[in-house]
Amino acid sequence: MEVKGGTAEAGTNVHQWGNGIQTRNKWKLVDKGNGCYCIISAVGGGNSLALDVLNGSKNNGTNVQIYNYTGDDPQQFQIE
Repeated sequence: MEVKGGTAEAGTNVHQWGNGIQTRNKWKLVDKGNGCYCIISAVGGGNSLALDVLNGSKNNGTNVQIYNYTGDDPQQFQIE
């Protein structure tokens, strides 16, 4: 997955893309405990923008974007 256009701005869409070596394709995991992780984008310096479910919605088809890293529930994911 990659940050669309490599844009380091809150609200930028994330989409599935081939394996790339650019910054927009790089992510790191932050362990939040209980099997949950925040997924931090390398864009914007690599510590300020996280994968985020729009408005914290739990509905199928909800957009996923990068947003200012808070570590709150909309930014926590379980990886199995």
